[in-house]
Amino acid sequence: MRYLAFIAAALLSVTAASIRQDAWTLYRHESFDNPAVLTNLQAFGRDGWLTAEIRNDADITISNGMAHFVTANFPGQALLRITETLPDEFKIQVRLGKINFSYLDYEEDDYEDPNFRYTPKRAENGFYWAILSDSKCEGEFGEDFWHSHRKAGMDSDDHGSPWHHTKTPLYMVYSNKTAYEDVETVGSAYRPDGRLKSTYISLWRQGSIEWNRRPKWDWDVAYVYDPNSWYWAEIEKSNGTVTLRLYDGDKNLLEETAPIDQELIWGMGTTASPEEYFYLGEPHVDSYEGDAYVDEILFYVVDDSLVAQPWAWRTPIAVLALLSFVALWCACKFIPMFKRSKTTKQ
Repeated sequence: MRYLAFIAAALLSVTAASIRQDAWTLYRHESFDNPAVLTNLQAFGRDGWLTAEIRNDADITISNGMAHFVTANFPGQALLRITETLPDEFKIQVRLGKINFSYLDYEEDDYEDPNFRYTPKRAENGFYWAILSDSKCEGEFGEDFWHSHRKAGMDSDDHGSPWHHTKTPLYMVYSNKTAYEDVETVGSAYRPDGRLKSTYISLWRQGSIEWNRRPKWDWDVAYVYDPNSWYWAEIEKSNGTVTLRLYDGDKNLLEETAPIDQELIWGMGTTASPEEYFYLGEPHVDSYEGDAYVDEILFYVVDDSLVAQPWAWRTPIAVLALLSFVALWCACKFIPMFKRSKTTKQ
């Protein structure tokens, strides 16, 4: 019987849905054609599908078909999120460029401010290109909040010290579920002593074939970007995996990660968080300052008819094959028994 069960499972597996690239349908598209100076928690776009989160004298201004993100000082926070929680499967693309966030731009007054998290011996400055979070950021949150709520995504993090400068790096990352499920500090990237867990995050190195789950402080860089150029950042969540991609401004592929099994990602898989949000922008109120431009956001969802249609014809065939196998198995098992019984009676 175990062989029968195995074959049945194999036959029926052909009916399982799998998303093809042509099954994506464009659900929302923002090209920033309507000039505006956005305010905190302002919803905009078709049916208010995007929401701005702007705090502490930061600014997001829409003009000339672009959204200009400006946080002139580190307490500022300038973010856009997709307003509602995301569906189970989606693809989001963002075209962005002129990303100017260098740690060398911090001033002496920043380092003397008690609310600033860095020192001249070690500092970082960055921008979220495309991030998935298990929570809304409806408050003045710093880096610690994002370490504990970021699931996966792409961000730039220019950083260094008097002895070293990692200039304009783009990182592709995901948060390791096993680290976040540590019994001492469940749901946190931090150990009880306040230090980050050594394996809280996995990184993608440019040209690699697998993820690095034990990063150093000077993380693996996925791509070194040109601050004056334009890029497309993409997150795809489908078929039980998450894939990150980077394209140039004309959508020529520059880097693509191996698909990540959602069971490896904090807040996904069988222990998925109740909500999931997409963010881009400058997220920290205790660090980061600069400016960047975004001129397009595309939000794709799955067209169920295109997912189901290619497999529909296989379902009756699979069932017919299974019934035929059952009939054959019964014939092979019971006909010889019937013949032996008849022979015995004679």
